[in-house]
Amino acid sequence: METVLTTVGTKVLENLVDQLLQVIVDAKNKAVPYTDILDRMQKRVIAIAPLFKQIEELNTTLNRSNDEVQKLVDLLQNGQFLVKKCTEKVRWWNCGFKRPSYAGELLKLEEELNRYFQEIVQLQQRRDQMEMLVKINQIHATFPETGGYGKYNEGQQCEEMQRRSEMEMPRKKNQINSTVQTMRDNANQAGLEAEPSLIWYSSRETESNHVELKAVEDSFNPRSGLEKILYLIKLSNLRRVESMDLVLTTVGTKVLETLVDQFLQVIVDAKNKAVQYTDILNQMQKRVNSIAPLVKQIEELNTTLNRRNDEVEKLVDLLQSGQSLVKKCTEKVRWWNCCFKRPSYAGELLKLEEELNRYFQEIVQLQQRRDQMEMLVKINQIHAAFPGTGGYGGCAVPEAPKFVVGLEVHLMELKTRLLTSNGTRMIIVSASGGCGKTTLITKLCHDEEIKGHFGDRIYFVTLSRTLQVKRIVQRILQQTEQPVSEFQSDEDAVNQLGHRLRKVATKVNLKQQISPILLVLDDVWSGAEAFLENVQFEIEGYKILVASRSVFPRFGCTYPLTGLNHEDAMRLFHLAAGLRDAETNIPNEIVEKIVKGCKGLPLALMVVGRSLCSQPLAVWKKKEQEWSSGSSKLGTEEDIFNCLRMSLDVLKDKDPIKQCFLDLGCFPEDQRIPVTGLIDMWEELHGFDGDGVSAMDTIYKLCHRNLTSLTLVRGNANEVDNWHGGQFVTVHDLLRELAINLGSQKEDGLTERLIISIANGNFPNWWKDQKLHPTRARLLSITTDETFSSEWLNLEAPAAEVLILNFQSKNYTLPGFIEKLEKLKVLVATNYGYSPTELSNFHLIGSLSALRKIRLEHVSIPCLGKFPTQLNNLQRVSVVMCKIDAAFKNTNLCYVLPNLVEINIDYCDDLVELPEDICELSLLRRLSITGCHNLSSLPEAIGELANLEVLRLTSCTGLEMLPESIGSLRKLTVLDISDCLHMDKLPHQIGNLHSLQKLYMRKCLSLQGLPESMANLQQLKEVICDEERANLWRTFERTPKIKITKEDINLNWL
Repeated sequence: METVLTTVGTKVLENLVDQLLQVIVDAKNKAVPYTDILDRMQKRVIAIAPLFKQIEELNTTLNRSNDEVQKLVDLLQNGQFLVKKCTEKVRWWNCGFKRPSYAGELLKLEEELNRYFQEIVQLQQRRDQMEMLVKINQIHATFPETGGYGKYNEGQQCEEMQRRSEMEMPRKKNQINSTVQTMRDNANQAGLEAEPSLIWYSSRETESNHVELKAVEDSFNPRSGLEKILYLIKLSNLRRVESMDLVLTTVGTKVLETLVDQFLQVIVDAKNKAVQYTDILNQMQKRVNSIAPLVKQIEELNTTLNRRNDEVEKLVDLLQSGQSLVKKCTEKVRWWNCCFKRPSYAGELLKLEEELNRYFQEIVQLQQRRDQMEMLVKINQIHAAFPGTGGYGGCAVPEAPKFVVGLEVHLMELKTRLLTSNGTRMIIVSASGGCGKTTLITKLCHDEEIKGHFGDRIYFVTLSRTLQVKRIVQRILQQTEQPVSEFQSDEDAVNQLGHRLRKVATKVNLKQQISPILLVLDDVWSGAEAFLENVQFEIEGYKILVASRSVFPRFGCTYPLTGLNHEDAMRLFHLAAGLRDAETNIPNEIVEKIVKGCKGLPLALMVVGRSLCSQPLAVWKKKEQEWSSGSSKLGTEEDIFNCLRMSLDVLKDKDPIKQCFLDLGCFPEDQRIPVTGLIDMWEELHGFDGDGVSAMDTIYKLCHRNLTSLTLVRGNANEVDNWHGGQFVTVHDLLRELAINLGSQKEDGLTERLIISIANGNFPNWWKDQKLHPTRARLLSITTDETFSSEWLNLEAPAAEVLILNFQSKNYTLPGFIEKLEKLKVLVATNYGYSPTELSNFHLIGSLSALRKIRLEHVSIPCLGKFPTQLNNLQRVSVVMCKIDAAFKNTNLCYVLPNLVEINIDYCDDLVELPEDICELSLLRRLSITGCHNLSSLPEAIGELANLEVLRLTSCTGLEMLPESIGSLRKLTVLDISDCLHMDKLPHQIGNLHSLQKLYMRKCLSLQGLPESMANLQQLKEVICDEERANLWRTFERTPKIKITKEDINLNWL
């Protein structure tokens, strides 16, 4: 079979399915008596064909053994052979026998396909889920941020489990003593010799002072010992979990494997003696042979996952019963009793088959469901802990561009160089900014041949102008199975990276080949030579692809990327400007001149083209006059800026779109900008409405002009309800530089924005020399790196209304001058480092009497009770991935934040319970708590929030119930409990939410019923849920609109 699969290639199933479908179509025209059966078979195969293709491709990607599909290959081949037989010419004297026979064989084939999907596929699903859970557990255990154990090393999880079990040791020891004695007593009663050496235990002090308790088998060979132990369990009728744990520990970790081998041997022996049961035994033998390899893998994974032994207790019982029953079939039956016993055994064998069916259809499915829930819980915890899953970005390959123009030849050439073993390890794609370097390398990473060669070992990371080696390596290692969270130095980080990549590369696949690796470094700036030198590890199959404005001639192969030729430039410009040859009234000569002025730069063509889209002819003519004709070769950086600058000239200086674009320069390079942060800013700077509608409209207009991109990295954003968590804006480096350049231009000696970057502790000269008069900037942005010492110079900014602080250090002191910012309305403080930052001088925020909105991200928040005065104007507080346990201690929220209208707590893993006095915030209208997995309950008095309109509890996986007082929230219009995996019931009083209009309840996997009172929700217009929860609403006479969302477990971000 291996030979067949290798010969046919990686599309065995796809080819066989196509052949079977063709055979069925041919047969339907000839074998009329079987039309109904063949029609049914054709529909079935057509329905599953696309899934076969996908599964086969994934099997190859996962390096699965070819015997994974052997059973299905056999079934499909038998199907072809059988359908062909149906079309054979049947002699008239034999037609009454052959045709019914073929019909029976076709039905038997259907039954075998049913069994394949009910058993083999179920077990493969179970095995795959368990493998995913093992890998997720490894990542989860690696990082303290996820609730794991911290830096990973072998045995650390075991040590932790030993520590946890130490407290249980005395109880378990007494329990095993009692169980062993019971088993000995029962053995004596049964006439068996109960040797002291049958089961023994000992306790010993290990080097780490952990007490270890063992129950082991001694003096018996595996089979006889296993049979005796199982028999003893039957005698003593011990069905407690602890007893089964003891037995399974006694016989080792291969109980199922041993039982399956014994069962198969018993069946083989029985077939030679009990001829009358041959058909049933043959069927049973095939069945056990099919599941045996998967049972072995599942058993090993059960041990790895530290599953309780009762996970397999039912299957152990079935296999043991099967052995006993098959042996009975071979017993000698007296002639006077043969008419009774043999039919009885046949019936019992069939009953055993039914019980096995039920096991696969019920227990295995429930275990799969349980594993899915565990995966979701841990995925959400990892999602919360890592910047790569939220606002900061990991090193997964970005989404493929929707379309590319003029890069086809470059893609082919680069692909050839990467896939050719010519000794070249590093390829540098070099070109000026805006030429499409990132687009090219991203498209290349999504190429099927590249993915087929490198698999999931493509690591894509953006370096940015300021090189931060430790952070770069951390982001790369997030994609491997055992990341490292902390490094002593840059040198240590690079060494760890080399060690890990060697480990990945030497993980030999099924083809006995080294696993190739592709490291993609985007936006590499001059000055990164030492880093590029250090990451050139001597690893077979290891390639590095670099995109840079610099050439780096000392490193390997340089691939110069040129601008688009005139034909491709015209095509791209037409797409961006929305020009259709048949409809446009813009003269071609005008278009030609503007395209030449863009000098073949894709970014300029896209931005300029979009700025002229739908504009009248007069605007086009004006642009033509301003544009220089020039040649098609690339110009200088200044030429590029001129191209992009002129694309903004169509907008008036005070146009909100232009002003909002200039604001984007206040955020660090190559970082995602949270939409919720932009909404906070723009509401105050530009007078936008408070629901985010105007801000989103502006973002979409910026995207339409190709000035920004909007990405959704978490699925809980919902613009209908003005919730934008998980939405981020990204800006091209050149466009960000343009925003900074234009935004810093002074008008009448004043500037609207002051953007300051402090690297290596070096303040700008004007600041150090105190030559600057008090700035009149309304928007103040200060960015510092991980070396910043928090020793601030004084700065006078009396007009500042928005302060953005971007930092990366483990400790950060808020600048002392902020207490003088009397007009400050918005404070945004974001840590872009790896671990939460400890904030000092936090009490200074209490002096900002005009403050209306505060957003803190990835920091440890000190006690709010230390604020010297009330923040009477503060209306919105947003905390994201923060440590907030200390914030609420010894704090009277009603006194400190008396007029709070909105609270957003996003992915704060140390939030266990909300403070009771949050229920006294009488003006609170929106309360959003998402991704807080350790939140166990809500305050009983939450019903006192009389003005609450929106309550979001998305992905609070530890939340088991809602308080009954929730029924008192008479103004509540939106309730979101999506992904609350352990919430198994809703309060009866929920029926009193008479204003409720929308209910989100996706993936509430434990929720199996709805209270009858929900029939009273007369204003409920829409329920957004999964299919299982949708079924719960069918019992109600009147149902709201049900919107079903598909379940999606996506690990791409890991």
